[in-house]
Amino acid sequence: MKHIVPGLGSLALFVLVITAGAQTDSWKEYVYTGDGFAISSPAEPARSSQPIYVVGGTADAHIYTSAANSNTALLLFVYERHGNDKRSLQQIHAQAQEGALGSVNGKLRARSDLALGKYQGAELEFEAQHPELDTKTHQVRSRYYVVGRKMYHLLAIAPLGEPFPTDAERWFKSFRLTTAADR
Repeated sequence: MKHIVPGLGSLALFVLVITAGAQTDSWKEYVYTGDGFAISSPAEPARSSQPIYVVGGTADAHIYTSAANSNTALLLFVYERHGNDKRSLQQIHAQAQEGALGSVNGKLRARSDLALGKYQGAELEFEAQHPELDTKTHQVRSRYYVVGRKMYHLLAIAPLGEPFPTDAERWFKSFRLTTAADR
């Protein structure tokens, strides 16, 4: 997971520029049956794919991006854990935190355990530093869930020094699994 986070600053800026003009005040639920989830967003999330490094090899990540407002990016990464990844849930949580903070020189503000139905997850909130700058510029709220061999990693990225927009929490809370076996 540590290889996912390094480009978040650039990706977030791109998402904000692309989606700022398309925003409306009406939220709608979008269902992605192929990836097994639904989420509400102020505009339909843009979807892209890219290979990422994961424990045991590589995976094809599906990345969904949207913006809550002109300065808050919302991202969701979905990928299958590699077949060689034999880590326990506790190891996944510990390494996810280490990777998320380490890749952006992050300062952890809060960590909590979560559940999505029968699946365990975690939430991290931290300050992040863009790799090309000397100071922390953004705050990140990161939630991830391990659902069988699949990982769901949700992120909200907002400027430092401002409260997280309520739309970010609305987006996190709207996330749900759509596969009957996973609910």
